Amino acid sequence: MSEFFAAVFGDVHLKDKVYSNRPMYGDSYFVFNAAIDIAIDKEVKVVILPGDILDKQSNNSKPIAQLKAGLDLLGDAGIDVLYIQGQHCMADPPWPSVSNNAVHLHRNSYEVAGYTIVGIDFQAKENLQDELSWVSETLKADPAKTILVMHQVWSPWMPDFTLPQGHLDDVARFIPDLGLLVTGDLHEWKTDRTAEGLIALSPGSMCMQSIAEPEDKYVTLLGHCDEYGHDMTAKVRLPTRPFIDWPLLGTVSDIEDVIREFDEVFADTQSYCEQNSLPDEMCAPLVRFRYDHSLSGDIHRLEKLVGGRGHIFWKEIAPKVSQGELDAYELGVHAGLNAIKTMESVLSSTDCEPAVREVAERLLSGGSPEEELHRLRKERMEEEKHRREVDEFERS
Repeated sequence: MSEFFAAVFGDVHLKDKVYSNRPMYGDSYFVFNAAIDIAIDKEVKVVILPGDILDKQSNNSKPIAQLKAGLDLLGDAGIDVLYIQGQHCMADPPWPSVSNNAVHLHRNSYEVAGYTIVGIDFQAKENLQDELSWVSETLKADPAKTILVMHQVWSPWMPDFTLPQGHLDDVARFIPDLGLLVTGDLHEWKTDRTAEGLIALSPGSMCMQSIAEPEDKYVTLLGHCDEYGHDMTAKVRLPTRPFIDWPLLGTVSDIEDVIREFDEVFADTQSYCEQNSLPDEMCAPLVRFRYDHSLSGDIHRLEKLVGGRGHIFWKEIAPKVSQGELDAYELGVHAGLNAIKTMESVLSSTDCEPAVREVAERLLSGGSPEEELHRLRKERMEEEKHRREVDEFERS
C-alpha cells in the first residue's frame, strides 16, 4: 500500500507550443504523461489538478485529445482526477469532463483516505469571499482533515501592486484549522505557514511557461500525518526540457569562456535527455545569456555558437543604478509581469483576427518586444519578397 494518497500536478497548460514564437513542440504533453506515470507508479488514489489544465479557453483538437488520453489512462489505473478551473481554462462545460473519471471540485467535495477535498474555481476579487463563505458554511467535515483546492493570485506571495484577488490569511479566517490549501497560478513550487496557521502549498507549473520561472518542476505527493502530526509531503522532479542558464557575462573574456566551454555543457544536456528518454524535439535546450550592456556589440558572437542546437534568450543588464532607481525598476518589472498575465488572460478569451493574435502572442511571450518586432518585420519583408517573386514567375 502506498504511503501517499494523492498526487498534485500543478498548472499543466496543455498546448502545442509553450513559446508561440519559437519552434519548441510537445513540452507540456510529454511532462503531463511523465506526471501520470509517477502517479501510477506511486499507486495514489487521486490526482489533483488545481486549475490551468489547458492554456486557453478555446482549443484546437490536440490539447483536448492529450487531456482525455491522460485522464483515461489514470482512470484505467483506478485513479480518479479531481480538478478545478483556472482563468486560462475556464469553460462550460469544463474541458476535463471529456473523461468519465474526472470530478469537478467547484462547490463539491470528494472523500479519500480519511480526508475531504473541496474546491473553488478561479474567482475575481469581488467574488472570492462569497465563495470562501460558501465553503465555511457548508463544510461538514473536520477542517483539520480537509484539503481546499483553489487557483488564485495571493498576497503575500505576490506583492500588493500585482492586484492579488485575496490574502492567504483570508482562507484561515473563513475556515479556521483548515488542514491544507493547495493553490494553483503561482508557477513556482512553494509551501508556507501563514501567521494564522494556514499551511499553503503551490505545486508550481509543470514545465517552464516563461524563462523567468524556476527550471525545476515537480509532482507533489500528499500522505497522512505521521505520529508527531507532521504532514507527509514529498515531491518528485519531472523530466523537462534542459535549461542552460549561463552566469552573468561581464567582459569579452567571459564570452571567450562560453565559446570554449559551451560544447561540453551542451553534451551534458544531451546525456540528461537520453537518461530521461526525452523526445528529440525537446532536446534543444533553453539557453539564457545575461550580459553587461557594454557587451552589446560582442554578444551576438554566441548566436553562431549555439546555432540550431538551442533556443537563446537574451537579457541585457543595464548600468548600475541607485537603490531607489533599482526599487522603482523592480516595481515596474512586477507590475509589468502582472499586466502580461492579465493581457494573456484577456487574449485567451477574446476573438480577433489570427494575424493580430499571432503578433500579440509573440510580443507577450518573447524576451524583448523590440527584438521581437524586428524579427516580425524581417519575416514580413521576406514573405513579401517571396510573394513578389512568385507573382513575377507566374506572369512570365
